[in-house]
Amino acid sequence: MTTSQPIHTRTHRRRRLWPRLGPQLLGAALGAATGVTLACQSGVFQCSSDAECGTDGTCQGDGYCSFPSGECESGQEYGQYAPAELAGTCVPVDVPEASTGDSTPPVGEVSGQPPPDDTGVLDEGEVGTSTGPEPTTGVELTTGVDPTGEPPPLDPSLVLWLTFDEVGGDIVPDQSDYGNDAECYASCPELDGGISGSAAYFGQQALLGVRFNDDFYTPDGFTVAAWVRPDVISGEPMAITELPFSEGVNSNWNSWELRLEGDAGADYSLFFATTDGGSQAVIELQPAPYDPGQWIHLAGVWDGELLQLYVDGQPEGASDGYNPEFDGHDILIGGGLQEGMLNDFFVGAIDDYRLYARPLDGSEIALLAQGI
Repeated sequence: MTTSQPIHTRTHRRRRLWPRLGPQLLGAALGAATGVTLACQSGVFQCSSDAECGTDGTCQGDGYCSFPSGECESGQEYGQYAPAELAGTCVPVDVPEASTGDSTPPVGEVSGQPPPDDTGVLDEGEVGTSTGPEPTTGVELTTGVDPTGEPPPLDPSLVLWLTFDEVGGDIVPDQSDYGNDAECYASCPELDGGISGSAAYFGQQALLGVRFNDDFYTPDGFTVAAWVRPDVISGEPMAITELPFSEGVNSNWNSWELRLEGDAGADYSLFFATTDGGSQAVIELQPAPYDPGQWIHLAGVWDGELLQLYVDGQPEGASDGYNPEFDGHDILIGGGLQEGMLNDFFVGAIDDYRLYARPLDGSEIALLAQGI
């Protein structure tokens, strides 16, 4: 039996609107992410219209911004983002102003608006505008979509992914590429507030099932992971999720299972196990590392040799294991099956349920526990 460790609570951190980039990288990054054409060469910014030089600025005919100055005969002084030989000097009286419309910048440069300060960091909510061409090179911001606007491809080993953000009748759609939708068995779970969007609330014998197919035949390695919010700390056993197996020497064993085991008057233990039909490998954390009503992230991993259990992204238990056997039963979420009878119904909420047909490593599980 493995003793539990103090739980690692999940914190929510406010993200910066933009990363801390220098002036040269900022223009390229904004252009790549938003289509805004801010660009520079070694800190030099080329303008194409007065609008790109700010409220008081003027775009000169040579393509650089200038600003009012009582010390200059022309009344204009080049700004700090002009070339070094011009920055801070007076604009000659014979330099014409650029048109207020668009113009095409020299080859190798793109037009744009200088950043608001020397840090190269935009204030939250501030966005530049431009009608210049798209930059051909630059730094790409991580936005979760590729340049075509499509979401990044999913991990091909993700064979089941239930986010519970949408439900159609008795079906919970699978968000993986495999179409393994879940169905309501006993009764449908209700939608509740989750880690991100909605979660499935299980109570009153609610249960989901996913029909077994070759996607779930994973004797050499798998990962099952979910955000879980148990609402009770003791009582009858509760199955979070399991893949039943009826051909073993013990009717209580399952191909794999993640559950809360308990006896009357004792707090639950967190239990992850696999069986090959003749033997069972078990990791048990006693007491289960949570408080009622608290969200925790759980992940059970089988890598072909070792069984591992993670809580909030941290490894909390490991055991030698057995390659699980399968006999075609459906995956159950929110309850269990014993001798043909549905039982061990879960009381609480489940969100972001995932099944991978491979063992995730510790860094990948840590990212899941951070909501990434």
